[in-house]
Amino acid sequence: MSNMLSVFGWLIVPTLALCALLAVMVILVRQRRPLGRRPSWSLTIGFWLLCSWALCVLVLTLLSGTGCFDPEALMCPSASFTLFEGWLDQEGWNPVAIRETGLNVALFVPGGFLLRCVSKAASWKLVLGLVFGGLGIELLQALPLVGRVFSLTDIVAYALGAVVGVGLGALLLSGIRAVARRPATGGRAPSQPA
Repeated sequence: MSNMLSVFGWLIVPTLALCALLAVMVILVRQRRPLGRRPSWSLTIGFWLLCSWALCVLVLTLLSGTGCFDPEALMCPSASFTLFEGWLDQEGWNPVAIRETGLNVALFVPGGFLLRCVSKAASWKLVLGLVFGGLGIELLQALPLVGRVFSLTDIVAYALGAVVGVGLGALLLSGIRAVARRPATGGRAPSQPA
């Protein structure tokens, strides 16, 4: 954890400041809409959380690299088209590569969850949108100035995280709808007379 803070520590305050600025912007846009057309506060907060998640993902994936920022940046490898490359090395399983893939899965679970909660689109469209977003991140990482590596394994991990997140969001929403459809019984069993 201390290693994570040393790498990402300088990003925490600016990212939180941008999220706060984003919250102010979302609230101002909500307030400018006519009363009958304003989204609910829960939808507004969900949209803000979704935008903040996207901002944090961009910061973590594009700005936190230890990439090659020297004149030899063009010589750095910038693409890996082998699935699960690095999981096995000469000594067996590589726990660092497996952990990184797991973190990439976990990175997209909140996005899928929030997107399912704030959007009425079909689940497959939400997953596809998140996968294309992850593909865009990976394409940006392939640029020499970013100094990161385009990885097919990361795209698969993003897709898995999106599927899990959208599934959890759908599960939560179906549970909420099931509770809302129950008749009010006043604490009695539904078959007891009043």
